[in-house]
Amino acid sequence: MNIPYGTLKQTMVAVREILKTEKMLVTCGAPAVIFGDVHGQVGDLTRLLTLVAWDAANPSRKLDLNGERFVFCGDYVDRGNRQVEVLELLFCLKIMYPNNVFLVRGNHETRDINMRHGFRDELISRYGEDEGKKLYEMYNEVFAHLPIACVIGGQILCVHGGISPLLTKLEDINNIPKPLYNIADSQLAQDILWADPMIGLTGTKPNNVRGISNYFGEDTLDAALKQLGLSMVVCGHRIPRNGVAAFANKLKLVTVFTATNAGSASRKNSGAALRVFKDFTIQALIIHKYYSAAIHGVTHKENNEKDDDYAVHKEDELPELNMFDTIYPVPR
Repeated sequence: MNIPYGTLKQTMVAVREILKTEKMLVTCGAPAVIFGDVHGQVGDLTRLLTLVAWDAANPSRKLDLNGERFVFCGDYVDRGNRQVEVLELLFCLKIMYPNNVFLVRGNHETRDINMRHGFRDELISRYGEDEGKKLYEMYNEVFAHLPIACVIGGQILCVHGGISPLLTKLEDINNIPKPLYNIADSQLAQDILWADPMIGLTGTKPNNVRGISNYFGEDTLDAALKQLGLSMVVCGHRIPRNGVAAFANKLKLVTVFTATNAGSASRKNSGAALRVFKDFTIQALIIHKYYSAAIHGVTHKENNEKDDDYAVHKEDELPELNMFDTIYPVPR
């Protein structure tokens, strides 16, 4: 059963007007919950939303976003087979709670990627050639208005990919033109959506595996955090087995991935979100896949130069955090 075309169009018009008022860099306070890549897996998203709302002392508690802040780190589309439902849910949350829900852009919210990795195909297969193509154009128009970064409490930078040597002050992000239709028009935006950390690297070097942006080492991360006056970076883009992982086994950069089993068929992963408490301690909320049905709308026959599946294997370098039920302080 499909959400009616007219409903999707109406939602997009409403959310676009809200996004137009936001800068490229949005801010919010703590407490907050940070989500990673969803990739069309609406079931995993709703399970984590339920877990966020759960309170053992009050089992009947309902989720009230007036007292919560949600930051989503991009990659809402491609791969999964419920991409429309993911977008409709997130857009409706943004419309209902514009000051509490923040939708950060991922590299899959760009036309050159989502036309090849399943989003366009899902729209056409579900809504037909004419309406499917119209929806595809409308969604990418909305994506062009998404911010590319969010800072929580002046301490935690949430982005999709990573940092950039071009990022010398936070205001640099707001200097990127918005709407941004072509990520290639801004090297800084490209890095924020695509960059990867690399264990053992000093400085930066071109990311020759993805074929775009760069790798950065721990020294570069440390220098950037100091220069920007931040304590931590939280991002998606890479797939930890446990749903959450720390770069160089430190909490200066944490990767969060919300979709379960999102990589190759031989490699399973849990999904996660990261809770930031008011005192700036953090806790991971982790879910596991509980059924074996196929979840991907598109089968990837090979790993091309910009395929996120590369990140599945790269993340083996990053120690996993068994953070569930454990509270960690944000480094100062």
